[in-house]
Amino acid sequence: MIRTGLFRYVRHADAFDFMARGWMVVRDLGPTHGAWSVLMWHCECGEVRP
Repeated sequence: MIRTGLFRYVRHADAFDFMARGWMVVRDLGPTHGAWSVLMWHCECGEVRP
């Protein structure tokens, strides 16, 4: 599946705020980068400003 829209690295502390605005976690970044953030996606079908 090809997913279009916006992708953004989001700190763990901010992830729930992004999810409340329609963003979705799409990737765990593993033990190194994942210690700081997750990759999130938004479809560009509504409010997208962080």
